[in-house]
Amino acid sequence: MKNFYLFFALLFFGIINAQYNQDAPWMRNLRQSKTNKELRPTFQEIQQAFNDYWETRDPSKKGSGYKPFKRWEYIWEDVVDGEGYLPTPEDKWIAWEHRNEINNKLISTDLSNWEAIGPFTHTNTGSWSSGQARINAITVDPNDANIWYVGTPAGGLWKSVNAGNGWMPLTDNLPQIGVSGIAIDYSNSDIIYISTGDDDGNDTLSAGVFKSTDGGQTWNPTGLAPSNTPLSMNEIYIHPTNSSILWVATNTGIFKSIDAGVTWNVTLPGNIKDIKLKPSDPNVIYAVTPSEFYKSTNGGDSFNIITNGTPTGSGRMVIEVTPANNEYVYILSVNADESFQGVYRSENSGESFLEKNSSTDVIESQQAFYDLALGVSQTDADEVFVGCLNVWKSDDGGTSFSKLNEWSFPQGASYTHADIHMIRSFGGTVFVCSDGGIYSSTNGGNVFTDHTAGIQASQFYKVAVSQNDPNKMVGGLQDNGGHAYNNGNGNWLNYYGADGMDTAIDPTNDDKYYGFIQNGGGLYLSSNAGSSGSGSVPQPAGSNGNWITPLAINATGELFAGYDNLYRLNAAENGWVQLADLGSSASQMEIASSDNAIMYISVSSTLKKTTDSGNNVVDVFNFGSRIRGIAIHNTDPNIVWVTTASAVHKSIDGGNTFNNISSNLPINDNYFFINDIVHHSGQSQDPIYIGTSIGVYRSVNDGSWTPFLNNLPTTIVNDLEINIADNSITAATYGRGIWRSSLPNCLTITAKQELSIDNGAVEEGSLVGLCTGQSIKFQLDVLTGANPTYVWSGPNGFSSADASITINDLSLNEAGQYLVTIDSDGTCGSIEYAFSLDLEEALQPLVSDIDVCANDQATLTASGSTDYKWYTAATGGAEIATGTSFITPAITGPTTYYVSGVSSVIVSEKTPAPDISTAADYDFSQGLIFNTNDDITIESFMMSAMSAGSRTIQVADAAGNVVASTTVDIPLGESLVIVNLNVPKGNNNIISVTSDLVSLRRTPAGNGVSYPYTSPSNVVSIVGNTVNALEFYYFFYDWNFTSKGGRCESIRTPVNINIAADTPDLSDGDTVYSIDGGTAVSFSDGETIEVLEDLNIELTIPASPFNASVVWTAPGGQTYNTDSINFDNIELNGDEDGDWTVEVTFGANCGVAQQVINFTLNVEPTTLSVEDFNLDTIKIHPNPTRSRLYIDNTVNFVNPTITIFDIRGRKLNKTLDIQKITSKQVELNISSLSPGAYFIVIENDQRRLIKKMVKE
Repeated sequence: MKNFYLFFALLFFGIINAQYNQDAPWMRNLRQSKTNKELRPTFQEIQQAFNDYWETRDPSKKGSGYKPFKRWEYIWEDVVDGEGYLPTPEDKWIAWEHRNEINNKLISTDLSNWEAIGPFTHTNTGSWSSGQARINAITVDPNDANIWYVGTPAGGLWKSVNAGNGWMPLTDNLPQIGVSGIAIDYSNSDIIYISTGDDDGNDTLSAGVFKSTDGGQTWNPTGLAPSNTPLSMNEIYIHPTNSSILWVATNTGIFKSIDAGVTWNVTLPGNIKDIKLKPSDPNVIYAVTPSEFYKSTNGGDSFNIITNGTPTGSGRMVIEVTPANNEYVYILSVNADESFQGVYRSENSGESFLEKNSSTDVIESQQAFYDLALGVSQTDADEVFVGCLNVWKSDDGGTSFSKLNEWSFPQGASYTHADIHMIRSFGGTVFVCSDGGIYSSTNGGNVFTDHTAGIQASQFYKVAVSQNDPNKMVGGLQDNGGHAYNNGNGNWLNYYGADGMDTAIDPTNDDKYYGFIQNGGGLYLSSNAGSSGSGSVPQPAGSNGNWITPLAINATGELFAGYDNLYRLNAAENGWVQLADLGSSASQMEIASSDNAIMYISVSSTLKKTTDSGNNVVDVFNFGSRIRGIAIHNTDPNIVWVTTASAVHKSIDGGNTFNNISSNLPINDNYFFINDIVHHSGQSQDPIYIGTSIGVYRSVNDGSWTPFLNNLPTTIVNDLEINIADNSITAATYGRGIWRSSLPNCLTITAKQELSIDNGAVEEGSLVGLCTGQSIKFQLDVLTGANPTYVWSGPNGFSSADASITINDLSLNEAGQYLVTIDSDGTCGSIEYAFSLDLEEALQPLVSDIDVCANDQATLTASGSTDYKWYTAATGGAEIATGTSFITPAITGPTTYYVSGVSSVIVSEKTPAPDISTAADYDFSQGLIFNTNDDITIESFMMSAMSAGSRTIQVADAAGNVVASTTVDIPLGESLVIVNLNVPKGNNNIISVTSDLVSLRRTPAGNGVSYPYTSPSNVVSIVGNTVNALEFYYFFYDWNFTSKGGRCESIRTPVNINIAADTPDLSDGDTVYSIDGGTAVSFSDGETIEVLEDLNIELTIPASPFNASVVWTAPGGQTYNTDSINFDNIELNGDEDGDWTVEVTFGANCGVAQQVINFTLNVEPTTLSVEDFNLDTIKIHPNPTRSRLYIDNTVNFVNPTITIFDIRGRKLNKTLDIQKITSKQVELNISSLSPGAYFIVIENDQRRLIKKMVKE
């Protein structure tokens, strides 16, 4: 009963968690320390148990068991949930399904085209433990000895059809899987089963048992699926005569299926480490847990424990059988402390065992929980092979053993790399699966042949790519050291051993490679791109490095390493120069490509920064979880991206603040985690790429993320590198080697404004001011390499698909925002470029001809526009005056002058400036000198402050008078400062900071300062600074300002000046009257004026041009000395009703003269009452309208007069189509009017009404 409960305690312990190998000694210690209610250890508890175990042990000893855990820890440390638990197999499957869903939806936006770079083959040029890829398992097709299958821990299943001379991957369309067991149907080789997961190293979780019916081309889950699978599986077998029966060994028991995998049942619970079928009798099945041996005689339906002669207190056991003698069963076991326990053999089908050898230490290590293998020849039952670090052989049934190879002697003919996971015989060939590859021997192990070439299953931690030659790269592999690539032929050079870690290539000499081993334990150099090693540099004494100790190299070739202190390599002394104290071991480092002095370093969750090449380091931000990747903008080191496992963050202020830009990434999937991040330099959209647990994703302009996955297997991507020389990205994967894709070339798009008045560049979002009647052409020039398409949109339904657009005879309704969407050869998504067009209409002036006396000056006056220019010619010639009035020279004869209306155009511009990112600290009040040839408003500029606070910014003119001033709060770092300073036209203006607090940044000498900095339209020119040292630029960068950047001018209106006669003749209409504000009507001597009572009347003599005096005499004798008189509500038989006289006496300039006009004002009674004719009853509709306007009256219209005025009160000279539909309705066609508001004046005899209407 006790053992029964123990089984189920182990079962619970294993099922719940994606834990580390349960047979590791610290895992056993942890299990024993917990009560039954606490059988669910967290990641942190496992980690602590490991650390406690190693407090008294040497982790540097080969085969100690330290490295396998550290590899596992590196993968999973940041992937735990809030309670400290790791993802489940189902979590991984869900993440893979989500990956496929997203990719299917966004496949048209996936711009990648990944191709495999390798390693496919390698040459040992300096490694003491040369290898290429870890292999877990092998099987040979029982029906074709040339067909081999191998399972890898993180690269899936591979197949060879030519006895290991070439390989193809079979599971790239599944989530990233390990394969630890392979079974082929004896009657149909197309039927294959695989037990998934990495049973020894736990690099990948089990996804269950998968089945293929087409030789591995496609796969489907069986009844042991991701939703219900144990976490670890190893051997799987098919019944040799009934292919519906299967058995698989797992960490929770033996599962048996009798329906070809549709359903499974546990027939022996427990942590089953190995299972074998008795040759020729599949009803007899043998199985072992770490410490017990079991036998079944009924096809695995039930098992009995065997204790007769079996080892006791074991830490792990493996078993093997042989058809050479099917009664033989071998056991290889280790003690609980992982030391060699013995080799045992049964000669009676497992009923009892005899110890064969317990003295020859064939284990040579203490990590048998990770690597332990046993094989027996199929043709000689006494030929036994065992392996842990190396392969040993016995020819006498295990009584004695001899070592066949040495893990650290790759030159040996029998070399098989360290860490043996499987030894298996097929026919006369023995196979060895190790951490270096797959090897076979046909002569009993005297010579092993490496068959790994073609299997791209390397587990890379990091990769470095030369920026000069994309075919030069170096990377660090799990247990296979540093692999270099330098010729593009697919062959890699293994120039050092151990676990290869972070690497670097000297940008000044890309034949110089650097590579770390685990914990920064040594730096290995090659001066010939990996063709050989050229030395090593030991770890700094007393330093501590992370499992992956980071390297970073700057543009001049200086190499830095991040231990618990920052170090710089001193190659001449073969050592390190200690720099700043980091407090703890660094995990990531990145140097700004634009400034070698700036470096960002991560220590756990803290981002640190140095601006002096590592002499001093400060903390800038803490993310609360470990930093996994850092990227710096190629031109602005203040822009930095940081990844944690669950988020992407961006800072634009040098790391002081960050925004989460994870957007649509599937961060809620438990198995989704983010590793590295890189920035693609020189691109208009600032694209960034991340490597994740399920592939690569891309984002532009901080927008949403799109898959970058075409042809890339589902795999963990640990590291990314971008090469600008060939515009490619390289991915280092943990299980599928190195992959490379070309990158979308999102080129910078520039636009030029081609105008006769202004050929300057159009800034994004700028305001372009033009005049109606002009034409404009906008040309978009795209840099070489793109094939863009264009979609233009704009006001009034404007559209175009051309690179350039021309708009002729601009009208007011074409003002507004213009937007062009540019698709750069379909590789970068859409780029939008917008600007606004402000149109000003210069109205033609209103003027009157004038008469003057001979030799007099004339005062000419214009109205109806904003400003005016006066000329002597209808076209051409220079202006002679500006303003509303113009006094002519003396007039000697008929003369014509011309006047045009002028309106100002507001233009928004930006001044150029040095790069603000190169600015340096400065704390004194200085400024810039600038000229402006127009009144301007400085709206804003960029400033960089050393400390936050309030500053006063002022502008003084050349005489020192303050013309504009403002006080603003400026935050720390770079910011856009809004000032709105109104500066009048003038030269030698000075803008400066006058407050006590300055603490700003200027561009120092040697950083490319070059005056003048002139705006595109030449309105503003920054010509110098206040210290007269032209190599400095102070404080105010990238001005945004507006100005009256242009003048719109109407056609010219003539003004005729005539010589007045000495005795003017007033009978020609110079005497006028108007009733109720109506149109003026002339009258002459002896005329009678009829007017209705109650109306208003104005009598006028326009005397001023004649220099005359006027006296009006009313019927009652009253006199009025004025040019014009007005009477309101005249009465029948009133004072105004009767005969009038007006005497006009002219001045002496044109001769003295007097003229008398007699007229009669006849007041008539009103025949209609107000009620009978009330214009308030008039209605207009529809309002607003686009073309037709109707005017309705409740009574009949009598000769209506309709006049249109614009919103400024200017009468329109346009002729409208007026139709009288009925006696009570009038229709107007206003389609010729521009959209806007207008006043409509409706006059009927002596009355009028003003209505407002809107034209759409």
